Amino acid sequence: MNRLLMLATCLAVVLSSPLEKKESVKLTVFYESYCPYSIDFIENQLYGSWNYFKQHLKVDLVPFGNAEQTYQNGHFEFTCQHGPKECVGNILHACAIQEICGKKGTLHCPVPKLKKAMNYINCVIKQADQQKASDKCATKAGLQPKVINKCAK
Repeated sequence: MNRLLMLATCLAVVLSSPLEKKESVKLTVFYESYCPYSIDFIENQLYGSWNYFKQHLKVDLVPFGNAEQTYQNGHFEFTCQHGPKECVGNILHACAIQEICGKKGTLHCPVPKLKKAMNYINCVIKQADQQKASDKCATKAGLQPKVINKCAK
């Protein structure tokens, strides 16, 4: 609740400024698909705050968090804090973001497109098996599951 209050306070300061052109607040969120703290933050703070302040809040979602990458045998290998299923979840999130917003990610993604990404992530991150839930959440968010799955392979 304190983080939500802090976010609301920051937005109130920006929105009450006397500048003719209001600047958006930029929020970069490095998160992990199976981290309980990331899940709590997205589900209980970010999603609702973004829906309320979406015209004034630029969100840069980075589903990488505390993962490590190494380059071996001609390709990258990832090790995720919460195990292999988290690496799969992070990849699914990244693929959905890329399908919706392009390779530049969510920071400059138009609000209607970002809403699809936020809806997908908020749906899938609540599930015990995100890989299994991905197709249902993608369809619910207006995305093409086949595109996400092809990217994630």
